[in-house]
Amino acid sequence: MVPAPRIGALLKELLSKASAHRRLIGLTATLLREGDGDCKSGEDPWALLGRCVFQETFARLAPEYLAPVRCVEIRVPVVGAWRGMFKRQPLAAAVCLSRGKWEMLEHLLAKHAGDSLIILV
Repeated sequence: MVPAPRIGALLKELLSKASAHRRLIGLTATLLREGDGDCKSGEDPWALLGRCVFQETFARLAPEYLAPVRCVEIRVPVVGAWRGMFKRQPLAAAVCLSRGKWEMLEHLLAKHAGDSLIILV
């Protein structure tokens, strides 16, 4: 998971490196950004996301198509040598490579084996 203000730059980088035969598929629930409100003028999020192919309100989908959900945030401290990596590596790489996060991921996968779940790292 990448902080909202960085997602545009990350998508541009990914698109510039992607081969012509590859496609990026993305889901977005909102164009609001956590840190700085709506998209800034001059930014075109649709150039990154592509055209909308299906749109429906949450309220209309919930009764028939959406299962009950429980969201939990687990904060994993960054310790030791990993802490220094945050200063040398791009934030997304350092976060994804954190040993503590991988250990927590293994624990969650073992604990919920057979369950339907989505884990954002």
